[in-house]
This record gives sequence, structure tokens and C-alpha cells, in this order.
Amino acid sequence: MDFPRLTGIVGLLLIVAGVLQRSPRVSNSLFAVGGVFLFAYSIAIRDVVFALLQLIFAGAAIVDLVRHRPAQSPPSAPPDPAP
Repeated sequence: MDFPRLTGIVGLLLIVAGVLQRSPRVSNSLFAVGGVFLFAYSIAIRDVVFALLQLIFAGAAIVDLVRHRPAQSPPSAPPDPAP
């Protein structure tokens, strides 16, 4: 099996796995990585329209990941010095 076809299959499987996930964070992570694999596939087969579509798809998944990342807890206060 040639490299472009293998890249496309991996991307497709990652996106299918993302659809089956219940966690939005895991789902968006799989969408982003799968989109990057499909972007590489579309470049390898020289399909500009599909490449642009994958850039938008992976970019939207990355933006969603950043937008919905867990809130960071505030830094804890230093301990009080002993009197």
C-alpha cells in the first residue's frame, strides 16, 4: 500500500473514532489529527479543493479545542510564615 493511501485511511479512521467518542475534548483532538492526515493525503493526490476543506476542518477542530479547554485553577497562596 502506498504512503498517500495509508495516510488517507489513518485520517479517515481517526475521524470515525472522533465521531464515536462521547468526550468533546477527545473527539475534537481526533478530528484535528485526522484532518491533518487527510490534508496530507489531499496534498499527495494534488486535490486543492479537498486540501482547503481539510484545512478548514482541522482548523475548526483546533479552535474548538482551544476554546473549550479546561479552566486552569488559580495559583495557590503561599503558606503563612510562622510567627
